[in-house]
Amino acid sequence: NLENGEIHRNYLDLVTVYSVKENRNLMSKKFVMPALKEGSVFDIEYTIRSASIATKIDWNFQTAYPCLWSEYDLTLANPHRYTIKYQGDTSFYIHTTELVDHVSQERSYHEKLAMAHYRWVKINEPAIVSEPYVGSLNNYADRVSLQSEWYVIIPRAGIDFSSSTWEGFSNLFFYYNGMEGFGNEKYHWMKKDLEDLTAGLKTKNDMAKDIYGWVRDHFTCLNTQYYLPSQDLKETYVKKSGDVADINLLLTAMLHQVHIDADPAILSTVANGYGNLTYPVVTDYNYIICVAQIDGKDLLLDASQPLNPYGKLQPDCYNGGAVTLNANHCRLVRLLPDSLCDLNRTDVIVTSDEKGILNGSLTIHCGNESSRSIREEIKKTSTKEFFTNFFPSRQMVSFSNEELDELGNPDIPLTVHCDMDFKDSVNADIIYLNPVILSQFEKNPFPSEKRKYIVEMPYRMDNIYLLTLDIPNGYRVEEMPSSSLIHLNGNEGSFEYIIEKNVNTIQLQIRMKLNKTFFTTEEYVALRDFFIDIIKKENEHIVLRKLNSSR
Repeated sequence: NLENGEIHRNYLDLVTVYSVKENRNLMSKKFVMPALKEGSVFDIEYTIRSASIATKIDWNFQTAYPCLWSEYDLTLANPHRYTIKYQGDTSFYIHTTELVDHVSQERSYHEKLAMAHYRWVKINEPAIVSEPYVGSLNNYADRVSLQSEWYVIIPRAGIDFSSSTWEGFSNLFFYYNGMEGFGNEKYHWMKKDLEDLTAGLKTKNDMAKDIYGWVRDHFTCLNTQYYLPSQDLKETYVKKSGDVADINLLLTAMLHQVHIDADPAILSTVANGYGNLTYPVVTDYNYIICVAQIDGKDLLLDASQPLNPYGKLQPDCYNGGAVTLNANHCRLVRLLPDSLCDLNRTDVIVTSDEKGILNGSLTIHCGNESSRSIREEIKKTSTKEFFTNFFPSRQMVSFSNEELDELGNPDIPLTVHCDMDFKDSVNADIIYLNPVILSQFEKNPFPSEKRKYIVEMPYRMDNIYLLTLDIPNGYRVEEMPSSSLIHLNGNEGSFEYIIEKNVNTIQLQIRMKLNKTFFTTEEYVALRDFFIDIIKKENEHIVLRKLNSSR
């Protein structure tokens, strides 16, 4: 730290360093940085030691903070087994490679091992700053990573597996975790419970639904960021808890016991960044789901998330695809954000009593993704706090009697209800009424004029808003918005605003659709302008004037 023109150094106190066992494959070290504050320059050096097939041996030169000096110093045995991959800016301040001969110091034998010593240094790396709707900054950071081939050979057992193919990787995965087959007798301990759980059910879909619901609702996920299991399946079954891999591998085994074809499938989530789906790169992935085959169709299951509906995954899984793990035949399951669409419909009815006082009701039929988002927010906070944030205070409208239908049932989309009261409407000579009582976008989600990264929406959008407004007694319509139709890049999106005045009512229908999820930086300006036009249109007012008032 620079204090009074002098540099003062504060060193790490080893007392503050402690170990955390993340799972049976991973131990992490955590520590407290002394005297760290804005403006500090800090230096960290550490070593990773591992024999795991899924050890990350890559390096990000860019983070959320500017970096004066970022260095990756790596010594590898058997360097021919690795392929070096670069991402981003490939110019380095220092970039050296040298071969090193390592001679064993054991007295019983002398072995000379060829090793490679790599050194990469970048200086003055700028911070990598996020933007709205960026899936993962890992996709854009300057990085060097190493891809390796792993294998196990046991001639006497007839085992010869290599991770050069997905089938080989699957065999390695099952071998290292003691799961050579899901349908064998080693899982007999769950047979009685499964018979009770599926008693009376006739179809495979009904059995899969009940088994999935039971696992989802009775097991607790402790870690969602690793694709290797942390314990044996029986231990997961008894403890009713485990990591995402533990829970979904157990689900796969349970489905096999009732003769439903199912495989685990490995993927990289949106937050983790893109993973290679062509061939296995063991460090690319961080998640595992279950893919069951019922009536010739893929059923996507993730029982680790308590808010996941049956047969649906969270949007974070839709990052290109997943690959099923099968010793004989692996296949790619496409998981594209464009395949998801969230349909929301808002119904608003505003009535007028004999005195001209306005009141009404609002009902929102939420889509699957909006329902999940609301349930997640309520789980973190409370229903009361959710309603406080969901219904913003407005000058004319107050909300009351808020209700949520099916909050506790993640398999059914939510319905939101509330009553509305239009304050002081009867006393005003002129009423300025915004007919869009509640908008999906209160402000533009893309405020910046320029964009550096691709826009990645989690799903397509289809939002419908329907309003029926009684013209209050004693008032006439002096002004109202005009109907409008806005297109985004042809058929990539649309905003339709249709308003009509009848004898005693005004009816409004709005539909906003986004037909794709990815927009390039060249398409960004049009996307931003699209939302500017939407927000401008949704803020136009109906003007009501008392019949006996002068203009």
